[in-house]
Amino acid sequence: MSRRFPLTLTDIFVLAPVLLSTVLFASCTGALGKAREKAQRTKCANNLRQIGIAAISFSMNERGPVPHIGEATAEDGPGDVGKALAKLVQAGEIDDADVFICPSSSDVPTAIADAGSFAFADDDVTTSTSFSYGWTKRHVDPNKARSTTLITADRRLVGNHPDGRNVGRVDGSVDFITAAVATSDAEVSEALATLNLAD
Repeated sequence: MSRRFPLTLTDIFVLAPVLLSTVLFASCTGALGKAREKAQRTKCANNLRQIGIAAISFSMNERGPVPHIGEATAEDGPGDVGKALAKLVQAGEIDDADVFICPSSSDVPTAIADAGSFAFADDDVTTSTSFSYGWTKRHVDPNKARSTTLITADRRLVGNHPDGRNVGRVDGSVDFITAAVATSDAEVSEALATLNLAD
């Protein structure tokens, strides 16, 4: 015959804080993950804003379009993304290569010593492990383009951020486009098609 030991008041005083701590820890873990992703998405938006402002400055200084490799009527290919972004570094518009890395991205380096040693030249955006963002394929002049024209965005619709992507416009503004909008809105899809992105 087995004997049951009833819980004593001391046992309850010991178990109650343990259970309460477990419940609090479980509820905080999800909230902390969401807060971390929100902070990373904000940092990503700031990166794209800096790239956009650098592109505008480059355009003003060069009296021409944002960095573009091909002829004015030709579209750049995926391998030209790195070369176009390298122009911003070579022109002195960007001196911190970390702006090319989304903090939410899991497939690129997390830190780079200096922008001058950043490997751009042969990067194909579809296979790149050097930067997190796509770049416009088109010849875009900020003085002539609509302010809503996209010039840069997160490389992947799902990959950098779980629920969408940040996009940078020719006027330096940045918006977050949710995955649902990007896949259902024809105008957004058409705008994203103007970028060299790996989807």
